[in-house]
Amino acid sequence: MKRLLLKSSVGLFATLPVAAAYSDVTSLRLPSQIIGARPAALGGAFTAVADDQNALFYNPAGLAHLDSSFAALLDTTLSGSAGSGGLTSILDDVDATTPLIQKLASTSDLSTQIDAFSKIGEIISSRTVAAGGKTQSYWASPGWGMAATLGVDLGLGVHAKLVPEVADFAVLADGDFRFGYARKFLDGKMSAGIAPYYRLRGQGGRANLSLKDADSKGDSLKNILGIGQGLGLDVGFMVTPVEAMSPTFGLAILNVGDTKLYKTGSSLFSNVGFLKNADLVGAPDLIKQVVNVGFSLSPIDGPGFVRLSAEMKEINRPSAAELKPAFGIEGGFRSRFVRALVDAGWGNGGWSAGVELRSFVKLRLATYVEPNLFFDRKENQRIWMFSLGI
Repeated sequence: MKRLLLKSSVGLFATLPVAAAYSDVTSLRLPSQIIGARPAALGGAFTAVADDQNALFYNPAGLAHLDSSFAALLDTTLSGSAGSGGLTSILDDVDATTPLIQKLASTSDLSTQIDAFSKIGEIISSRTVAAGGKTQSYWASPGWGMAATLGVDLGLGVHAKLVPEVADFAVLADGDFRFGYARKFLDGKMSAGIAPYYRLRGQGGRANLSLKDADSKGDSLKNILGIGQGLGLDVGFMVTPVEAMSPTFGLAILNVGDTKLYKTGSSLFSNVGFLKNADLVGAPDLIKQVVNVGFSLSPIDGPGFVRLSAEMKEINRPSAAELKPAFGIEGGFRSRFVRALVDAGWGNGGWSAGVELRSFVKLRLATYVEPNLFFDRKENQRIWMFSLGI
């Protein structure tokens, strides 16, 4: 039994860097639309705020309102989550399972081992962890901008019953390359912008990963599911009717017409590492069209400023009501070359916060709530982000 536990555990973690596939692609949630740590810190309430490089992803009309250029050769964001209960729950699990693990190691009685193993499964029932990273290069100036983003998100969920099926595992990867252009109209009171993009996406994983799968590399690599590419277009509008306190209404229509991800075919990837033994089947889901509306107000406006924002997300889609509203507050100092910001917000049913220091280097810390990272797990998870831009 000890040998089985050790062998299966090693096999399970050996599969983490690779993406074993699940037969139902629609169960995999697409990667988050949260691109920048600043929008994340505002709870996602960014459609009527967009005034930096993040406008390329949230509302391209905001490019017309940039007061300076934003550039980075390498802007890297690392994110992670310890599940819905956070680090505290992980530590509680460690305390509760430690004596059971000691019992497993100290006894040779099979029934005692099975009992301890089952109790470990109950303690860590539906525990989820996630990690991700995004690397971005961009240039954004008043009126236009461009960005290239590469990102990978990993999710692992442990089952309540460890035998014979131990976990769910998912990998979601994106490559996004886009250009944005915006102009002002009506004496600067209105702006409109577009951002066409090309996206390469891969997604895979395995639900109900069994001990047999974990122990056999060949079985774990049966199907890498969902590799595709497609073109899309984002459109945005912003209206600021008066200068006093800059009340701004924003509208963003993302993925106009839905982005169709056409299958690239196995020939393109057949000689890439672990994919040599994989069977590429199908293409990822469409990237669905999203319509967001927002409002922002700056009661204090200048080098030192305070801005309030509110947003209703995905008004065209029947997502959960508690996930639609978002609110944010931001304050600090901004000049042509220096920014020091503090943000707080509410989005996806949880609070968010962040700080940013920017001169020649950008440093950003943020935390926010992300719903349902992968498969059919419904609990929200708190994500922690660290971003360094050069």
